[in-house]
Amino acid sequence: MNNYFENVIGYEYVKKELSMILEVMKSEEKYKNLGAKIPKNVLLHGVPGVGKTLFANEFIKASGRKSYIIRKDKSNGDFVDYIKLTFEEAKKNEPSIILLDDLDKFANGDANHLNCEEYITVQSCIDDARQHDVFVFATANIIANLPSSLHRNGRFDKKIEVKIAKGDSGQEIIKFYLKNKKIDKNSDIDVFVKLLQGKSCANIETIINNAAVLAGYENRDSISVIDIANIIIKDRCGNTSIDSGISNDNQMLVAYHEAGHVIANDILFPNTLNIVSLFSEFSMEGVVITNKDDNSRFDLDFYKNNCIVALSGKAAIEIVYGKIDVGCNSDLHDAYRSADMIVDNCVAYGFDKFERPKVSNELYVRKEKAIYQELEKCYQEAKKLILGNRELLDRIANELFKKKLLLFTDVDRLKASFQART
Repeated sequence: MNNYFENVIGYEYVKKELSMILEVMKSEEKYKNLGAKIPKNVLLHGVPGVGKTLFANEFIKASGRKSYIIRKDKSNGDFVDYIKLTFEEAKKNEPSIILLDDLDKFANGDANHLNCEEYITVQSCIDDARQHDVFVFATANIIANLPSSLHRNGRFDKKIEVKIAKGDSGQEIIKFYLKNKKIDKNSDIDVFVKLLQGKSCANIETIINNAAVLAGYENRDSISVIDIANIIIKDRCGNTSIDSGISNDNQMLVAYHEAGHVIANDILFPNTLNIVSLFSEFSMEGVVITNKDDNSRFDLDFYKNNCIVALSGKAAIEIVYGKIDVGCNSDLHDAYRSADMIVDNCVAYGFDKFERPKVSNELYVRKEKAIYQELEKCYQEAKKLILGNRELLDRIANELFKKKLLLFTDVDRLKASFQART
């Protein structure tokens, strides 16, 4: 079997699907004897930065066909004419291949503008090219922003979602981008991998490069995990500053709030903590960055535990300071969303609270009451977790106050002498 995508790291499932199409192209008689024909066109879709265009370019190179690329780089009227002209040229030079790069950006780019002239033109051109050996390869970020009539079978027989690589494939990609970088000899490569997991290829590359720039600017000869963590915080939250003018007392309060989140997250979602920072884009708010398994979202406990974690910062402030936490507005919204999922989507409190397109005011009252009951239950659970691990809470808060930023390795070290109690 030919290795058509040797320049692409990971994504074996995408490579397999595209390789099958290329094999049919190159051994058409073999497949004709089976009654098979070349699948008509392929659409790769997924979040930005996962390598869709790289796959397209490698596919085009492997096909050996005359290629044409269409991107939205002209005004609307000229662009429509350019689409038509390109398809005409491709038909004259068959066998050929056309790349429609960022197809969902050809028009207004949202689900409310699906009948734009650009999409109608592409659809018509694909149909006109059906009797010619013209293959269309398209990429898109959001497939929902394309008319269903455009990406149906017959126009695009293969639709492949390119997801952010995780597991072994994700680790392979991260190590590839780290390979030629000068890494601090005292740093564990696995720590770099854990901090960067769950991010797109483009994001990983940018974070590592910006970390190298930061290290160079500070006249250091290698990249540390702290450099990576600082760039991730900045990438997630915007510019941060430890010179924020916040008093030590208020910094300590934020440290306890974030430590409360760390305690609850560590107990309810083990091994998912990445970074906790005392400062984020907003000078009075810290941030805890985790990497939870998407499969957990199919479990009711996921939403309950999320709600508890969201309320644990508020719980820590009440326990330590004996006062209401006034800096937890975003946490309250997160907790409410989780409670709403429990009551409505999961129907954990009965079908009489399930929201439908047309509902009565009485249903809203029942639903809201159940949500508030769930929030109260989760808040009591959060306080129980914090009280049961008060000494560890103090340790984490004090070290966060001192260092301003902690990695999961710091938290693991602090809790090594404690047995977390649930």
